[in-house]
Amino acid sequence: VWFRKAADQGNARAQFSLDNMYHQGQGVPQISREALVWFRKAADQGNARAQFSLDNMYHQGQGVPQISREALVWFRKAA
Repeated sequence: VWFRKAADQGNARAQFSLDNMYHQGQGVPQISREALVWFRKAADQGNARAQFSLDNMYHQGQGVPQISREALVWFRKAA
């Protein structure tokens, strides 16, 4: 509950924690689409861990189409 409230208020660390929860199904149903939403919000705020996670999702096609160009974009931002 705390993560969701903080994430809704724009807290990038909470967004990253929430996306990991949805991505791995920890305490919430495992929903890749929901994880992607929160990864992107945290990544757009400059959270390097979220940017690297997006890189992995696009590189491996986890919950998103496998798009190497998109993966590279997020990898470079995370670097």
